[in-house]
Amino acid sequence: MTCELVKKGFNAIGFKNSCCFKDYPLEIPKTFSKLMEIAHEIPHEEGVTVAFYGPGEPPAPDVVGTYYATVLVDDTSPLPEGMSSVMIPARKFMRMTHKGEIHKIRETYDELDAWIAEQGYEHEYDWIVEVYGEKFSPTCPDSELDIYMPIK
Repeated sequence: MTCELVKKGFNAIGFKNSCCFKDYPLEIPKTFSKLMEIAHEIPHEEGVTVAFYGPGEPPAPDVVGTYYATVLVDDTSPLPEGMSSVMIPARKFMRMTHKGEIHKIRETYDELDAWIAEQGYEHEYDWIVEVYGEKFSPTCPDSELDIYMPIK
């Protein structure tokens, strides 16, 4: 897998949720299902789903983490009732594409972390971003999604 240094910003609208890391495999799909039911009603949505994972405690089963299940929007979108916005100005990320089933994504994160350290970069305490494009299908071995890891 290859990594690429990119400068990118994100503007998105969706649902915020917090739960224990051990509950992520159940809660994240439920939050995205809720989003997909109404995504077409979000003004100026661009048809790209994105997850933002909050900085905080290292993942452990009983540690509570925060994430957003969102769709990208242009910067003039109004905020629908009950939804949250996420705006990350353009900043440096290391981007890597995860290829394969979603349950194997930890392997890609481990590769990305190792590559960042080998290249002399440092992690930035900020939101980790996953962008799900047309090639994303959680249980398909050919699935793809892009991971954006914030770096200094």
